[in-house]
Amino acid sequence: MKSGDLRLVCKEPRVMDYTPCDLEIQVNEEHAFFLRQKPLAAYSGRLSKIFRRLTLRSDGSGLPRILLHDFPGGGEAFELATRFCYDGGRIAISNSNVSVLRCVGEFLEMTEAYARGNLVKQAEMHLQNLGNDWDSNLTVLKGCDAVLPLAEKTHIVQRCADTIAWKICSSLEDMSPLSSSPDSYRLHSGSISRRSSLSTKISPSRTWWFSDVSSLSVFLMERLLKSLIYNDLDNKLLARFLMHYLKTAVPLHLYSGFSAKLRSAREETLHNRSKKVHVAVLEAIVNLFFHLERGSTSCRSLFIMLRVATVLNASKPCKRQLEKMIGSQLHDVNLDSILLPLYPRSGSLFDVDLVIRLVEYFFREQDSRGALCLKQQNPPGDDAAVMETPVTRVGDLIDTYLAEIAPDTSLKVHRFRRLAQALPASARWTHDGLYRAVDSYLEAHPDVMSAEVLSLCQVLDVGKLSLDACKHIAKNPRLPSKFVLEVLAFQQGRLRECIVRSDHRGSRGGSHRRTQSDIPDQSAGTHELLRTDLDQIHFKVGELEKACKSMRSDVSRYNRAARRLLC
Repeated sequence: MKSGDLRLVCKEPRVMDYTPCDLEIQVNEEHAFFLRQKPLAAYSGRLSKIFRRLTLRSDGSGLPRILLHDFPGGGEAFELATRFCYDGGRIAISNSNVSVLRCVGEFLEMTEAYARGNLVKQAEMHLQNLGNDWDSNLTVLKGCDAVLPLAEKTHIVQRCADTIAWKICSSLEDMSPLSSSPDSYRLHSGSISRRSSLSTKISPSRTWWFSDVSSLSVFLMERLLKSLIYNDLDNKLLARFLMHYLKTAVPLHLYSGFSAKLRSAREETLHNRSKKVHVAVLEAIVNLFFHLERGSTSCRSLFIMLRVATVLNASKPCKRQLEKMIGSQLHDVNLDSILLPLYPRSGSLFDVDLVIRLVEYFFREQDSRGALCLKQQNPPGDDAAVMETPVTRVGDLIDTYLAEIAPDTSLKVHRFRRLAQALPASARWTHDGLYRAVDSYLEAHPDVMSAEVLSLCQVLDVGKLSLDACKHIAKNPRLPSKFVLEVLAFQQGRLRECIVRSDHRGSRGGSHRRTQSDIPDQSAGTHELLRTDLDQIHFKVGELEKACKSMRSDVSRYNRAARRLLC
């Protein structure tokens, strides 16, 4: 046998008594037992069937060997079963070993069909006597870890999880607003030691179960949480527990940053092992979060999990679930949260593609709710209040984000433009913020080709630009003349309409103003201001037209000179 295999088989087999053994049983290729067939066959239907086949094939050469694979609980659990058989069907059953004994009895078919008061019946009687006791059910549930998945097949996990979930829900239902005193806490938790260390807005008495349930493995915790969800426990309380469990099981401070740390080979091996466990925990918790009501947890918590998932290189479905949850609440996100660096670093500083996906998930959610069915209205005037909605809040957020990332010299035009175009028309009452972002980008990227500059300008809706923005555009040397002419022409038409409306209102209200001489006439000043702006725009348009003519004449002269050289 190879030295590396010594861990798999005991070097000193375990002998149960001094009677000569007639059998060798190897359990999961880890432990070897030398036993007698008779006491085992008296209680185990499965071993009895195997022994009969061995007797028919025995040739008398050495002890017959039986290999038991996938034995629940391993060698220690099998030793409990053999002691039960050797002691005439007697064994001390406790809350800590009843799950193992019940599953071992199931695996070895130790039922009433082979002996009265067999192991399965005794274990079942103990389970039935647990009642609704918190500590007993929790201890039994923890014992299921060693015998999964058989503990699920025998319904031990489900029974204990349902009982614990009922205990939690009933205690919260019976809890009055004044039940946060130490006495009421002891009444609900059964132990002062289970006081939660969570200092949250939720009363500590509502979180009395956090510490105990956090001691469960992620698999068992997941089963319990599903029972709590089925019992309609407050989803916000469940979300707070999940974050508590995550902080208990995973050192978030090690994964919340994006910096790499140098480790020795041994440290790296240990880190990789624990990393796999942390990934499994994170993915299970994210999946539970995903099945809670939207808005049950804060965006800050979701972004923490997203950073951890990115650093741990969690599965793509896990990251997508987090992105969908964040996307559904994008209107509550602040700028700092979405300014995430690209990890691993490749090209641009910020993860723009992530923000694009968040925007897409947000509007899918809004579309499914029918929030985008309203027709786009014209931008409100100065005398109208802008109606803020989740959609317009996201529009403001993305425009601010674009302005923040615009100075990144490694940010490509197509990625900037794609994010700018990800918003529907209803998300922006005005394009002033988007224009400031575009102008900042062009200022930081002077080498962008003219065709790309024009395509970037085309994301702007000239009809949603304010008069001040149009004035800035008219003087902006970074913008192509074609776009500037388009903006000025549109603004000129808008000013004409304003002047016409002002004249119309003035003619209709003339007689009324004459009768009320104490009210000053303000329309004349507004009229003159509009005419002044219109004259300035006319002048700018004339200058641009002259510049265009000069450029065209230069181009034609260049073409004629080029043709002469070619001839």
